[in-house]
Amino acid sequence: MTPQGRRQGLLDGLLHLLLGQAQVEPLLVIVEDLHWSDPSTREFLELLIEQVSLASLLVVLTCRPTFEPPWLLRSGMTPMALHRLPREQVEAMVSPLLAERELSLGRLAEIVDKSDGIPLFAEELTRMVVETEALASAKPGAALGVVEALSIPSTLQDLLMARLDRMGPAKEMAQWGAVLGREFRYAVLCAVVPCEEETLQVALGHLVRADLLFQRGIKPQTMQYRFKHALLQEAAYASMLRRRRQVMHQHVAEVLEAHFPEAIEIQPEVLAHHYTEAGLPEQAIPYWQHAAQRALQRSAYRETIAHLTKSLHLLLDLPETPERGRRELDIHLALGYPLEIVKGQGALEMKHAYSRALELCERVGNTSQHILALRGLHGWHLSRGELQIAKGFAEQAFNLAQQETGSASLPLTHMSLGVTLYYLGQFALARVHSEQGSVRHSAQPSHLSDDRYLSVCPVYEALSLWMLGYPDQALQKSQANIARARTWDHKFRQVFTFCFMAQLHQFRREVGIVRELVEAVLTICQKERFPLYGSYATMLLGWVLSEHHQVAEGLNRLHEGLAVYRAIGSKVSLPYYLSLQAELYSKQGRVADGLQVLTEAFDLADYDAEGHWWKAELYRLKGELLLRAEGEVQRALFTPEACFQEALAVARGQQARSLELRVAMSLARLWYVQGRRQEARDLLAPVYGWFTEGFDTADLKDASGLLAQLAQHG
Repeated sequence: MTPQGRRQGLLDGLLHLLLGQAQVEPLLVIVEDLHWSDPSTREFLELLIEQVSLASLLVVLTCRPTFEPPWLLRSGMTPMALHRLPREQVEAMVSPLLAERELSLGRLAEIVDKSDGIPLFAEELTRMVVETEALASAKPGAALGVVEALSIPSTLQDLLMARLDRMGPAKEMAQWGAVLGREFRYAVLCAVVPCEEETLQVALGHLVRADLLFQRGIKPQTMQYRFKHALLQEAAYASMLRRRRQVMHQHVAEVLEAHFPEAIEIQPEVLAHHYTEAGLPEQAIPYWQHAAQRALQRSAYRETIAHLTKSLHLLLDLPETPERGRRELDIHLALGYPLEIVKGQGALEMKHAYSRALELCERVGNTSQHILALRGLHGWHLSRGELQIAKGFAEQAFNLAQQETGSASLPLTHMSLGVTLYYLGQFALARVHSEQGSVRHSAQPSHLSDDRYLSVCPVYEALSLWMLGYPDQALQKSQANIARARTWDHKFRQVFTFCFMAQLHQFRREVGIVRELVEAVLTICQKERFPLYGSYATMLLGWVLSEHHQVAEGLNRLHEGLAVYRAIGSKVSLPYYLSLQAELYSKQGRVADGLQVLTEAFDLADYDAEGHWWKAELYRLKGELLLRAEGEVQRALFTPEACFQEALAVARGQQARSLELRVAMSLARLWYVQGRRQEARDLLAPVYGWFTEGFDTADLKDASGLLAQLAQHG
């Protein structure tokens, strides 16, 4: 199983474990301090929250007010703002802690007032008073006076500091623990702290009895400790000078490297953190990068971005040298792929990463890195519909790869050119480059054209085949692509393939297959949070619903998907999805709305492009809507026949025979109504005749029926 498969299996296993237990008896799940959680924890909680309404399960999450959960508020979720406790509740809480101590009502009131309704503050204040009285009781005649004279700290931080000071020698042990983290293992602390093991155990016992630490385990080598509250750890950490903390972090890092290599291999970010806090960026950066690589292998893309970003910030504080430039280049190139998955190909962060990488390539990069940077910028401009700019980057990368003997980058550059030419409506060339990309990858696989891109060339080969009028070959390629994708653990590649093959089957108007594919995509995207492909699937689901006579609901889903797609910044497929919207408006009789949507689609299709893959279909749809428009003035601006003729010219120029067939049918129907039946037959028959007989796509069935009708009345 791949690392991604193991990671997904772990998340699913944890989910099934909790849901299974909830079937046996009602289950309470509490997760505290969500503001410190990592992305994978939040991802698991999102999966769990989706199931809460279906199980006997209560999930309680606590976080600071500044934390914004990544999931949307759902039915069954109740947000609660925890305000400061009222006076009577503070008194009720501290009274059991006071037990039989005889304190004046004024002193109790002072504790309540000072704590200001903060539970931890009230608890710690009361504990300090009780401990002080216990000490005073050892001095005959002094107990009440000492307690009454006690100066109560004015802030929670001061109180926690004062409490640590009263720990005596155990305070240093709390400080070492704070450096290790909120939780730490006894074995690590024992290796780090320069003292006798007996002294260590006595100090830890003191901290546990003082309720500063919780202990788990019995035997010393298996024991783990946890600070009772994160603020206690923060107080212990803040009680040391910065330089002292740096020395301790460095010592911890060196001990971990020397004695715990297996732990460092599993969690290199721990060592990276200690070297970072020690002020040693040179040692920290490689560990952050190693942590990013491990996260990427697990498909933990958000952690990957976080680790790489930390390494980049540290690197930029170092003196500017060629070596620093090479390391910065590696980081920016590594950032591109996870950014594409998490934020979408049109994200500005992705452009920044690849633009900086290209700038560095001019000074310190090699040819392979130069190609990767060009490909990244190609993808960014392509997603935003800037096709000519994208084509320029793709051609630069292709030329570089061709100049390099035995270049392992060539499949990647064939892929980039194939995709770009497809969206420029140059389907024959797109097919050639897509085929070459697949063939060359099979012959010479490498990290530059690895499995992350394996699905792209076959997908665009299938799409190009359909456009060029080979529906049988396109179908075979699609079936092979879908079958292969079902075997992958790599979810991003899987949803990519499913989305674009769903688009192909939408071209073929095969509603059932489209629905099956987009529902699979939506299921994956809900777990993995791939916003771009989730928007694709949502829009196609809107079309599916409209084909099942749920046009209003279909439009709602299409609008929902469009909103996400626009927010991401992608535009290259927007004319296609806007054409679906126009179709649905037409079904509702909202012709003016449909024409308005097509106006935006035309503006996008004409932007910075010598051609556009969907332009013929836009003209055809405009003609169909104009046929339904009311009023001669509206028609006179651009007649339906003129739209069909323009669509026919575009489709023929692009060798897009499948689109040409659709346009020929639209124009033939118009001529049929006008009594120009022989012209209609002469137009449609050669286009239909080009297709191999025996393939019953929806368009070919319609064309066959229309030709029969024309022959009957000819």
